[in-house]
Amino acid sequence: MYCIKCGAHLSDGQDKCPICTTKVYHPDIEIKTKHTYPQKKDYYSQQYNHTAVLFVVTILFLIPLILPLLIELNLSK
Repeated sequence: MYCIKCGAHLSDGQDKCPICTTKVYHPDIEIKTKHTYPQKKDYYSQQYNHTAVLFVVTILFLIPLILPLLIELNLSK
């Protein structure tokens, strides 16, 4: 096999030309590509308990509302 850009002789296992770094393409050889992005099964592997998250968010919103009321009741006595 020869490089289509510079004409250098390439062995069968090379994926780039050693001289001009042109990517080698041969239609008879299947190229195995690596995924550079996460697969769907890896990306969604963590499952969250939505009820627990909603409970924590609700408590965090209620604290600033209830705390001034408790302080006011304590000071007015």
